[in-house]
Amino acid sequence: MAAPLSVIIPTLDAAERMGPCLGALSEGLGEGLIAELILADGGSADDIAEIAEAVGARLVTAPRGRGQQLAAGARAARGEWLLFLHADT
Repeated sequence: MAAPLSVIIPTLDAAERMGPCLGALSEGLGEGLIAELILADGGSADDIAEIAEAVGARLVTAPRGRGQQLAAGARAARGEWLLFLHADT
């Protein structure tokens, strides 16, 4: 049975702050407890695309604004349950 949880993180120039959050999710991703990780980006000028690729996350782009980014991430999600996290959580 596939994991039902999609984790969605809105980002905007957050590459430098992502480490602890991604580290905390790595075990759940590795164990298959998290179905997918989605980074909903609002137009970053940093290395967020490379980070998404490195951790196996799907990068979704959206207009800048937390609500719009969260909505874009939710639309892209395939899990039954959605968990929204801040990049510095």
